[in-house]
Amino acid sequence: MKNLLFIDLDDTIFQTKRKKQDGIIQATESPNSETISYMTEYQKNFIDIFLANEELKIIPVTARDFEQYKRTEISKNNRITSASTFFGGLIIDNSELDIKWQKHIIASYSKLKTSMPK
Repeated sequence: MKNLLFIDLDDTIFQTKRKKQDGIIQATESPNSETISYMTEYQKNFIDIFLANEELKIIPVTARDFEQYKRTEISKNNRITSASTFFGGLIIDNSELDIKWQKHIIASYSKLKTSMPK
């Protein structure tokens, strides 16, 4: 069994240039291909340590939705096939959105006063 590493993306692995001026390594793109988030050299080294360990399954955790997550550079890494996005409301497994889980969460959240956006 592999070891699991759940790791937060925003403000841990990368952040917007507005928040940290010394970010130099592209981490995301916007829909119009503009780079919005960057990693510092230290952040890149930090994630590279984990990526180098073949026995470690890395699972990014983020408040981003599915489309926003797909625009991150880390989502394109072939070692990363699972993720928890949108506050755990969306699960990515084998690089595909788990529709059964999404329907379950939407049904569960619909009973709340404030529902989860779709």
